[in-house]
Amino acid sequence: MKIITIASQKGGAGKTTLATNLAIASSKSNKTTLLIDTDFRQRNSLNWFQKREEQDNPLVIEAGDQKTLFNIINLAKEKGVDRVFIDTKGSDEQLVNDAISQSDYCLITCGPGGFDVSSQGITASIAKRFRKKASFILSKAPARGQEGKETKAILSGLGFSSPEHQVTYLKAYRDAAMCGLSVLEYEPKGKASVEIKNLFEWLEKKLQVNPLLKDLEKGALNDE
Repeated sequence: MKIITIASQKGGAGKTTLATNLAIASSKSNKTTLLIDTDFRQRNSLNWFQKREEQDNPLVIEAGDQKTLFNIINLAKEKGVDRVFIDTKGSDEQLVNDAISQSDYCLITCGPGGFDVSSQGITASIAKRFRKKASFILSKAPARGQEGKETKAILSGLGFSSPEHQVTYLKAYRDAAMCGLSVLEYEPKGKASVEIKNLFEWLEKKLQVNPLLKDLEKGALNDE
């Protein structure tokens, strides 16, 4: 099982859009997928899920405290869930730290512009403190212009990379969310769907364990 936490100290940074769309991409790749909504005030992921007709994969569950979050994660491991995505609140709270601490990879969403960029240092420092692999994801990015490139350049100074892929500011994301869908379902051949497919493929590569390291680990265990 792999756990991916989507985090940002800035509200409105596109965390739920990324979490719900990646969860659908995961389920469409035949992975048993769970999405945990830890924003117990807004419940955006949970509200999105309740609009859906298909509610088996991915499944969305709410966790409003550390004990509930850890219990859900442990149960997911027991049940053989393949991918767990955690949608977090846009603030500096303990539950966000808890979610990052459990992750195999952390995606830090950031919109273009000064206020969004300046708030990402806190999230990056939390991921570093827990020694977690992480990358910045530029969300609500303009389709054209230099603003996106400039934002990526600034973020690179905070210690984590920015992938080539981004979530562009496209109407399809908003329309799909209103229907309880992902862009993969709402507009399968659209630009937004291509973005999510590429981003998911990139993420899966990041989650793969190096076969050489696995062999070394087995060899060390056999020598004991």
